[in-house]
Amino acid sequence: MTVYVGSDGRRYTPSEVVENLEEGPWRSCLWRTDTDQELVDTGDGELLMLVPEDQLTERPPDPRMDAER
Repeated sequence: MTVYVGSDGRRYTPSEVVENLEEGPWRSCLWRTDTDQELVDTGDGELLMLVPEDQLTERPPDPRMDAER
């Protein structure tokens, strides 16, 4: 299963992405079919870049690790 990493540092499952796009509040602004990257308007005037986790060259920190510190 592809997990998407958002520019906000959160991880999103494909079903979360689809739900936010189809039922709101997200609106797709740009989608690169060759890389499956997507830029979305979150509905509050912010832009969010979604990148498949396996395409990142450096993995973002796991939020669960930060919570343990």
